[in-house]
Amino acid sequence: MRALPFIVLPVLATLMVGCKSQKASAPSWILAGPARCEAAVSGQASWLLEQPQFQVQLAKFPMAEQSLDVFLKRAHIAPHGETGRVSLFAMDPIVDYVARKTTPQTSSFLLQFQGFRDPKSLQMAVAEAFPIEGSLQVQGNDMPLHVVLDFNQAHIRILTDLEGNLWLGDLAALTNLGTGGPLPRRHPVLAAAAWIDAEAPLQGFLRPDALLKDLSGRLPGDIARELPQGIECLAWSVNPGRGDQPLYSVQISITGSPEGILQTTPWMQRISAIATSIRTSSAAPPELLQERNRALLRCQLSWDQVTQVLARLEQPNLLPNPGKKHGHP
Repeated sequence: MRALPFIVLPVLATLMVGCKSQKASAPSWILAGPARCEAAVSGQASWLLEQPQFQVQLAKFPMAEQSLDVFLKRAHIAPHGETGRVSLFAMDPIVDYVARKTTPQTSSFLLQFQGFRDPKSLQMAVAEAFPIEGSLQVQGNDMPLHVVLDFNQAHIRILTDLEGNLWLGDLAALTNLGTGGPLPRRHPVLAAAAWIDAEAPLQGFLRPDALLKDLSGRLPGDIARELPQGIECLAWSVNPGRGDQPLYSVQISITGSPEGILQTTPWMQRISAIATSIRTSSAAPPELLQERNRALLRCQLSWDQVTQVLARLEQPNLLPNPGKKHGHP
């Protein structure tokens, strides 16, 4: 079998990337996220809100799709031309509940709206369209709750935090912003996310270790079979190039125990094999950087290859398909 054109630099990476990571920070949408969150996906609002695959993801959580639709219409939000991000945080993993014949709790999702072009106008639109009913303490401050809709056990509300992020979700889910607080500075999610591209239009993370310890067995099948024990977080980002057939820069960062990180190399190489299967002369060879508690795979892929890699992570490719005449984000 031909050896993969892999660049493995564990010692050099520790010196170079390790020093850099002291200054690097996780993307702002993750920094503002709730501590009790098992998975998340984030994208630019200008195209994500119009992607059918994103609607499919929302449909896996009761009331999420309907709540977002009500919010966008009443707040008069037009996705086209927006500068902000929309992020879906899952208290339960983003999996196919229909196929598994199980139903998540209504509190299993939160939608975050960050960095919109005119945040003050957006907050005014929310205040005018949705009445205030009660408040929730977030970071020691009482923040007003705006009523979106009530249906059976679901109480969908909107909250604006101190950083100006808008949060949409069931009242039970929103309490995680107050009780759990933001992620601690040394949290494995932040360590993994510090190595992905914070400016990439499509990003996400998954916490396999927490899911493996859950006796309900909710970890998606491929990851449960392939990832070694001791992996605490898997973060990823995808950034498209330009042109008719662009290459997409993909970064997959993993944090965990030293033993778990050592065992991730074969798994990373299987991911890398996808990159090298139809590799073009313009694509850079895959790189693997490794520290004691963290590893990073960086490679360039076609849109179809991105779809294959994200499928192995049980994540959807929410980027517009350039073959179907979509604009690039």
